Amino acid sequence: MIISLDSLGQRLWIMGVLVLWAGLLFGGFLFGRYEPLSGRRMPRWTRLASSAILVTLGWSWTIFLVNSSLIGPALIPIALGMSLGFVGDLALAQVFGGKQSFLIGIGAFALGHISYITGMVWLAHLLHLTSGGAFAVGLGLWMLVGVLGWFVVAAGAGQLGNLALPYSLLLCGTAAIATALAIQSVFFVPVAFGAGLFVISDLLIAAERFRDLRFPLLDDVVWLTYGPAQVLIVCVAEFGLRFLSH
Repeated sequence: MIISLDSLGQRLWIMGVLVLWAGLLFGGFLFGRYEPLSGRRMPRWTRLASSAILVTLGWSWTIFLVNSSLIGPALIPIALGMSLGFVGDLALAQVFGGKQSFLIGIGAFALGHISYITGMVWLAHLLHLTSGGAFAVGLGLWMLVGVLGWFVVAAGAGQLGNLALPYSLLLCGTAAIATALAIQSVFFVPVAFGAGLFVISDLLIAAERFRDLRFPLLDDVVWLTYGPAQVLIVCVAEFGLRFLSH
């Protein structure tokens, strides 16, 4: 990824954080030992550490650009969204313990997606990417995906399955706004791709919980889609800077 920051020090910092993230996530998978009981290779500590690194990445972008770029203020909710995602990761990994870990995790992710949507809508306003048609297409497409995905993996799964519907629509709302940006500018296609990967990752988690989906390395596949998804969303600043310099 070519970093569009003016400062060499800032570019090196961002690239270093990205390299560290990739080393933790992909290195954890490549060099981890397969555990038959859990069906995964990636150690828990490398997964959670990679997520923590993305919190650093999000706030780094914000600190670098909040006072020096048009898009800077919109990055605050993006960084907050990643921070809430990290809380969700900790909860789903049962770091906090307790029977409510799953609900705490989903709640944190839901708030994170509200933050992502806020940041992206703010970004769209700042960059004048506010085409009603683009937003209608994005919302129409992804709300349909959200309903169909919920119907396939969570419908009929009790009260928790019913609660999964608004969460599914919220998750797809992030993808919808990212898609609306991508329709208006090719620079935001990676962000839309990332948001789509996030939907796939969460569908796998839901299918595992509600439909008893099982296959070897399922948890690793979840993280190998979720991690890159978060990177592409958190790095929306990079694509916004490219748009501004075009």
